[in-house]
Amino acid sequence: MISLSVVDQLNVPDDVKGIISLVVRENIELKEQLKEGDDRLITTAEAKEILLCKHKKFWDMAANYDDFPKVIKFGRNYYRLGDVKAFRDKHIKGINGEAK
Repeated sequence: MISLSVVDQLNVPDDVKGIISLVVRENIELKEQLKEGDDRLITTAEAKEILLCKHKKFWDMAANYDDFPKVIKFGRNYYRLGDVKAFRDKHIKGINGEAK
């Protein structure tokens, strides 16, 4: 990824440097927000939606896969969004024969 120090070294007019710097700052900010979003807690219903499964399949996966996302209890079951996405991506790759 391009950094602000690299933008300063570009051989372009100052107004172009300003625009590029603005875009780079926005990109950095959005990446931080996305990273924070992966730590967000989601409900069981949202997790089922992300995993594209219904109730029975969800609990079967929870019982049968050691790497299934760990439950966080606050009166109800919650899961970290990043953990659910990682589990989904790993198992989709496994189904498609990409993971070895």
